[in-house]
Amino acid sequence: MATNDSPLLTVREVRDLKDKTIMRRVQAGDAAALGILFERYSRLVLNGAMRILRDRAEAQDLLQNVFLYILRRGCMFDPARGTVASWVLQLTYSRSLNRRNGYLTRLSLREVPVHVATDLADPETGADGATEKLSARKVVRLALAELTEAQRETLYLYFFEGYSLLEVSRKRNESLGNTRHHFYRGLVALRSLLAHV
Repeated sequence: MATNDSPLLTVREVRDLKDKTIMRRVQAGDAAALGILFERYSRLVLNGAMRILRDRAEAQDLLQNVFLYILRRGCMFDPARGTVASWVLQLTYSRSLNRRNGYLTRLSLREVPVHVATDLADPETGADGATEKLSARKVVRLALAELTEAQRETLYLYFFEGYSLLEVSRKRNESLGNTRHHFYRGLVALRSLLAHV
């Protein structure tokens, strides 16, 4: 066993520790503890991600993402709010949903509204006009330009960087309520703007 003079434990000793103790060691930068946490919960994370993402490569990528987050931001775990297992599962589900929603949003932005496609037949529109209307990037850029800076940044961090709303609020140094406000107002504004394209 480790003494006060030698806080490092062997892998075998770490395996025998309870989750909360292992998590404290992860927070202190103990790589062996992170390895044990990975052994205990990687299957849970992978299965949870598979249920939501339905793609093995995406789920494996998310598995790495979750444990990298635990390594970097393990200090976010609060034992008073729940178990290590529930925290890891919550991370898995929120990051999986963020990834899936971001993917679906990017797919939907590539779709062309029917009225734009019918404009292709209009001789006055011409090839240049049709190409311009079909440019999803330009449409999104114009729609995003109509949002406030707070709405734009919140949506970007959520959908494209994969942060949860709580993480966005911390990153933007504002209350979670304000972040939610920017998020939902931004979504409503984007839907309205894109509906008129």
